[in-house]
Amino acid sequence: QRVLDHFEVALGRLAGVTVPRAADQILVQRKVDLTCRSHLRHSVPPTPGPEIERASGHRLPARIGLGRVHVRLTNTTTRFNYPDRSTMPWRAHSPTLGWRMRAAQLRTEIVGDSVALAWDQWSQLGVSAASPPHREERAADPEALLLFTLEVGRNDPRLFDEVLDWLALNEHLVSVHRLRNVCVDATDSALVGAALDWSARSRGRGRSPGDAVSTTDLVPLFHAVPMPLDNLDESFARHGFARARVTPSGKSQPPRLRDPISFALRLRRLLGVGVRAEVIRALLTIRATRVSGKVITASAAFAQRNVREGLTQLLEAGVVNVVDIADDRYYSVRHGDWATLFGLPASPDLPLHFDWIPAYRTLTRIVRWLEQPGLDDLSEYLRASQARTIVDELATDLGYAGVPVGPYMALGLDFWEEFTEIVRALVRQAQGAP
Repeated sequence: QRVLDHFEVALGRLAGVTVPRAADQILVQRKVDLTCRSHLRHSVPPTPGPEIERASGHRLPARIGLGRVHVRLTNTTTRFNYPDRSTMPWRAHSPTLGWRMRAAQLRTEIVGDSVALAWDQWSQLGVSAASPPHREERAADPEALLLFTLEVGRNDPRLFDEVLDWLALNEHLVSVHRLRNVCVDATDSALVGAALDWSARSRGRGRSPGDAVSTTDLVPLFHAVPMPLDNLDESFARHGFARARVTPSGKSQPPRLRDPISFALRLRRLLGVGVRAEVIRALLTIRATRVSGKVITASAAFAQRNVREGLTQLLEAGVVNVVDIADDRYYSVRHGDWATLFGLPASPDLPLHFDWIPAYRTLTRIVRWLEQPGLDDLSEYLRASQARTIVDELATDLGYAGVPVGPYMALGLDFWEEFTEIVRALVRQAQGAP
């Protein structure tokens, strides 16, 4: 009876009708388990299937707009597919509806898009590469971008090494403390440690190249490059990675601080490399009258105590205002004054905000999962099940990145198709594509 009540409520909410009692009796007797997913398309109302009409003895009104209905009976399973399957935010862009993309194909696509995204960002920050056709209007997050590139760059050695070259030249603009804060797991920490050690050694600091280092239990740094047996780079070997010794290319340039993408670095030249620069970046780029302390802390990527101290200092300096609302404090700045300080015509010309930390964190997690050994050997059901688990775990980060995961997700094998579109939507958000 509870299942039946759920069935009636769901249909009633969707179409304003109640299922005839004759159909109710049949469904109860045959132990129905009904799952309903609905996406209404008002321009082309779908027509209900004849099987439901025969079961009820009544003709259902055509205004019942069910995107997909699964009626699972004890002995049979009847599936009704209606025309509307493209109203979820990511489905409008799907080139693969009607067939399931293989894991290897999805891996090639997403890894390639992630590497291209990193190239586009770094080429506007001083790395030697061709600039993209459109200028990035959003302020970059240098530490989140660096951590992301240290992972996806393992599929492109040139990208990896050019970013190392940029780091050796511009490390004074990078917050090492914040870089370690955005690390999620031991692999992140090892990659960051290796990159920082290499940067220090390339500038004559740190351990000398002749220091003894263990070569046991090393893993290849690059996925498509054979593991070198000699001439290992000590900085990376010390953190568990095997790669050939590398020297700076010397091609990188200092970032153009007046470009919108370099706004965080420009603030660091003004306020120092620390929490105050990150607080002001969040307040100036987030288009809101007031910003809560929790949002500022998440964007700043410093400990809450450090952010609170930075905000207190800025309040005492008179450049930040605060209002207490409920159990949180909301902060604001005079955007026009800051725009004048930076020589901009008006406050709307300040760079835009994007939640790079959750976006890069989610992409990194998905890329690593797609690259794990044995994924291609799993059954379609197990792959879809693991993909659903990942999406569930990353739902909050996906929402911050502009890819909300709705409550009506596909079931079983069909979720792989939906996972594909979720990941593509995430890449488009990070690229700034419409």
